[in-house]
Amino acid sequence: MSKGSDNRRGRDWARFLLGLIMLAATVLFFSSGITPPGICGEVLRHNQANHIDASPLLYSEVGHMAELEEGVRQLREAARERMLKEKNTTAQ
Repeated sequence: MSKGSDNRRGRDWARFLLGLIMLAATVLFFSSGITPPGICGEVLRHNQANHIDASPLLYSEVGHMAELEEGVRQLREAARERMLKEKNTTAQ
């Protein structure tokens, strides 16, 4: 391999590792509970003060997610039944 190719490969790895470190730092920052100052963190502070679990990193940790999903299934089924009823009444 040529020296230019080795330099490019090294730069590519350095950029990849830097991006990986920045991504990990971002995830750690937002999962730590520290809010950004000023208007950028206003929504986060509001959600924390009102015990609103609205962080996309925490959606999988909602304690009653199965109940919520069951409620959505019931709503969909009720909507499907209503649509079938309406279709049957308009067909007659």
